[in-house]
Amino acid sequence: IKFETNKLNEMRKHFFLFFFFGLVACKKEEELNQNSKISKITTGNGPEDIIIDESISPARILVSCSARRDNQTENGEIYQLNCDNDSTSILPRIGEPHNFVFNPHGIDIYKNGDESFLYVISHYAIDSVDVIAKYKIQPDRLVFEQYFTNPIMVSANAISVLPNGSFYVTNDDGGGDIVYEQLFNQEGGSIVYCNLENKWKKVANKLRFPNGLANKNGILYVATSRNKALFTFDINADNTLSNKTALNQLDGQDNLRWNGNDLLVSVHPNQLKFAINAFNPNSISPIQSYSIDIVSGKKKLLFEDNGNIISSASTTLIYNGNLYLAQIFDPFVLKVKL
Repeated sequence: IKFETNKLNEMRKHFFLFFFFGLVACKKEEELNQNSKISKITTGNGPEDIIIDESISPARILVSCSARRDNQTENGEIYQLNCDNDSTSILPRIGEPHNFVFNPHGIDIYKNGDESFLYVISHYAIDSVDVIAKYKIQPDRLVFEQYFTNPIMVSANAISVLPNGSFYVTNDDGGGDIVYEQLFNQEGGSIVYCNLENKWKKVANKLRFPNGLANKNGILYVATSRNKALFTFDINADNTLSNKTALNQLDGQDNLRWNGNDLLVSVHPNQLKFAINAFNPNSISPIQSYSIDIVSGKKKLLFEDNGNIISSASTTLIYNGNLYLAQIFDPFVLKVKL
C-alpha cells in the first residue's frame, strides 16, 4: 500500500481522515519488546517492500525505501541488508537519466541465466510520471538499463515479473479522487501488463485496492486490501488474464512473497487504525503475517502484533530461519527468529 509525499490526493486523504474520524489513537510504546527473538534493523524511511537477492553470498535483502509521510525527509533509496550480520547500507545506483527522480515503491527481481535484474516502481520519476525502472544487479551497485511507462499505469503499487522479463503492475485505485474511492470503497483498482517492447494493456479491473502480486506456473496471485480476497488468475498465452477465483477471504492484505510453494502476506486487520497511522506517527496499527497454501487457500498465522512493536507492516519474508517484516513508514525492518 502506498502513501507518497508531495501528492495532492494523498494530502487530501490524510486531511479527510483526520477530520472525518476525529479519533485519538493510542501512543506507541517507546521501548522494543525485550523478547530476544525480535530485533529492529535500521533502514531509511518507509521500507515498504523487501525481497531476497541471492545473486551474491551471503544473500542480502533489498529494501525499497522512500519517505511516505509529509513530514519525513525525502530519501528514495534501495538499501541492502546483510542476512549474516544485519548490517544495512545504501546500494548505489548509476546510469539514470539526468532528470530521473527516484521514489521507489514495489520491487521484484528477474533472473536471466547468471544475471539478476531489479524492477522498481518509481513514482513521479520522469516529468512527474510513474515508471518501472529496470536495473542490473551487481554486488556493489545497481546499473540502470531502461524504464517503462504508460498512461494506463495510473496508481502503481506492486509488480510481478514473468519468466521472460515482461511484467504485471497493480493500480491500487482508479487515479481519480482518492477520498471518494476510500470512502465508498469503489472498485477502481486494476492490473496492467507490459511486454518487452513497452507495449501495455489493461488485463483486469473492478478490484478494490489490489496490492501484492506474485506469479508461478502460469498463475497470477493478487492480494487485495478491501476485496476480502486473495485472487488467482490464469495467465493466457497472450498474457491476458482469465478465470478469476478467490483463494481466501482475508481482508486488508498487502504485499506477497514466496516461501517455497506457499505465499507470505502481510495484513492490516484494522484498516481504520492503519489509515490513522498514515499521518499520525504516534498512533499504532496492528499487523499480522500469514503463510497461505496456494492449493487449499488455508492460512497459517506466523506473527502478529498490536502495533506497539511494528505498525503498518507491508511485506513478509522468511529466510534462513528468520522472518523479516517491512513496513510503510518507520525506518526499520523487523527481524523475528522463528
